[in-house]
Amino acid sequence: MNTDLLELWKKLLTSLEGTLTRPVLEALANSAIPSKVADKMLIISVPNEFIKKLLNERKALITEHIQSYFLGEGISGLEFAVADHFPVDETVQPTLFEESSTGRDGSP
Repeated sequence: MNTDLLELWKKLLTSLEGTLTRPVLEALANSAIPSKVADKMLIISVPNEFIKKLLNERKALITEHIQSYFLGEGISGLEFAVADHFPVDETVQPTLFEESSTGRDGSP
């Protein structure tokens, strides 16, 4: 993967903290990777239709954010695409959240 694209992706994910709910941000961070920039659109690969649908439901908010913060990078929008082969590579998927040892209800 292009190092510049990976850095842009990390910057985008970090800047979206506080804008998106944690589950949506985790879906972006853990289940999506940037593929390329084409016609000023950031193409994001996702592993399946469920993740694509989840992210598309928030696409307007994410696109608005991209237009506000990343227009100088030559990106004006994004598209989600289900990848034929989705790599499981931790170097591509930056970790935003520390692993928690507590359960959903806050108990250990």
